[in-house]
This record gives sequence, structure tokens and C-alpha cells, in this order.
Amino acid sequence: MAKCKEIKKHIDGRIKIYECDIHSIIPGQSAHLKYVWQRTTTYTDGPVSLPASDIHTDAFYWTNNNYLIYRLYSQSSELYGHRFDVCENVQITDSEVKWDDLILDFWVDPNNNIYILDQEELEAFKLDNSVSNVQLEIIKGVKKDILNNYKEIIKNLKYI
Repeated sequence: MAKCKEIKKHIDGRIKIYECDIHSIIPGQSAHLKYVWQRTTTYTDGPVSLPASDIHTDAFYWTNNNYLIYRLYSQSSELYGHRFDVCENVQITDSEVKWDDLILDFWVDPNNNIYILDQEELEAFKLDNSVSNVQLEIIKGVKKDILNNYKEIIKNLKYI
């Protein structure tokens, strides 16, 4: 399978790069990447708890959305959940997906319960003015959209 780099830029300037498999890419529009997160310990973040094992991920990106979606599941296809990341500046080429993380994330468990993640982190970045007013408006709009429409968004998720 062909490879692609996911390049995530955090609000504090840190950059993380992940080597992913390409399921499909339409440069300038959308991408569906696959990644296996090899966990040796249990991962816990609020309501999110993932076992120490290989976590399979389908990642969906769009240049016209201010969010991306990760579908996380086991090797045997047991769904762990979906994570929405609020983002901006998504750029998609045939070999890279770059995006800027806007801190706030949402976790949807297999029973369709939704949880907001990283609110405290967002508040801290707001206090030190690391987040612009434009970014705060993006976050506010995406939060409203996801909270109102996440079930429909997941249901209509296309494995492009």
C-alpha cells in the first residue's frame, strides 16, 4: 500500500509526523488514510479508554471542513469509537496531509454518546493568548456543528 505523511501542527508549534497507508486521496479535496497505533500500555483520556494493543485507525480529512475524523477499532474490527479533531489549514497532496490542530476534540463511543475533550487545555491557551479570535470562532462553530450533527456525520462517513 502507498504511504503518506500526516503532519499535525499543534497550537504551541510542536509538529508530529505519522507515516500512514493511503486508502484514497484526492489532492486538494479529501483523504482517507490508515494507521496502526501500537500501544504497549492502556491509553486513557477522560471517557476514552483504549487497550494496550494495536489500535487501527481510519482517518478522514477534507480541505473544506474545520474538523477531521478518526475511526478507531481493534484488529478484529471491534469499534472503540470516533474522534473528531477541530482543525484549520488542511492541505492535501498525493503524499502529505498537513493540518493545524485547534485543541478541542470530541469522542463518540460505540453507543453514540459524545464527550468533549481538552476543554481545560483550550482555556489555558486562551488565557495566554495562543488562540486568535478567528480560531475561537472556528472552534465555536465546529463545536456547535458536531454536537448537533455528529450522528449524521458518522452515519454518512464515506470510505472514499
